[in-house]
Amino acid sequence: MARIVVLGGGGGARSDTWLAILADVLGTRLTRMKRPELAGAVGVALTAAVAVGALPDMKAISGKLAVDRDFDPTEGSRAAYDGALARLTALRPALSRDARTHA
Repeated sequence: MARIVVLGGGGGARSDTWLAILADVLGTRLTRMKRPELAGAVGVALTAAVAVGALPDMKAISGKLAVDRDFDPTEGSRAAYDGALARLTALRPALSRDARTHA
């Protein structure tokens, strides 16, 4: 089975805490690019390079990405997030009723 690589990009990817939480919740390693705010532009440029033949295929893109660091999931953290989600989901009906009452 192929390993799924999740690249962190955009402004939120500058936060170590946010990427650590995402790695925990997704249960997979996240890799932050250098200059994550440019992830979209870099992705478009590299995809265009494949389209015009400057790179042979999409697999060649991985060697062109500048990586800052990896974030691995913390053992047991996902269970804590799953528990928090279950509690929030259980509260949703009461919160929805309350919101309609005070609207």
